Amino acid sequence: MNKELLQALREFRERDDELDIEHQWIVDHLESVNLKKRTEAINSSDLDVLSLISERPIALKEIVSNVSMTQGAVSKIISKLEKRGLIERIKRPTNQKAIYLLLTTDGIKLKKVHQQMHLDLDRKYAQLEDEFTPEQLEVILEFIQKVNHLRYNIK
Repeated sequence: MNKELLQALREFRERDDELDIEHQWIVDHLESVNLKKRTEAINSSDLDVLSLISERPIALKEIVSNVSMTQGAVSKIISKLEKRGLIERIKRPTNQKAIYLLLTTDGIKLKKVHQQMHLDLDRKYAQLEDEFTPEQLEVILEFIQKVNHLRYNIK
């Protein structure tokens, strides 16, 4: 295999596992020093869960059904986000068993910065796409799909 291509794939895999650059982008774009400190241990799974919670109450079971994680993993993330003051758990008077989640003011701020990061990345991806012909993009797409298939089907 081409050495440069192999190195790029290794960097892609390592980069994908750590997500340090995305996390740093988010921290750099938060205004509150206090909020920056509370997001130090936040990872991509935490942000995935946070992005499903909004300013209106949402049931825990609804979040679990929208992520590819176990209920236990989601509950652990919820506890972490709550401990950091990004979400709060509430119960409705009509149903004391069901747990609902709501973003705090800081949770809303973090969610907005996270969304902005994805919008910026999407814009940059679109600009990058303009550098290739449709034929080249087809080959790139096929290659990335095969790489992803390998990554998720290692045995």
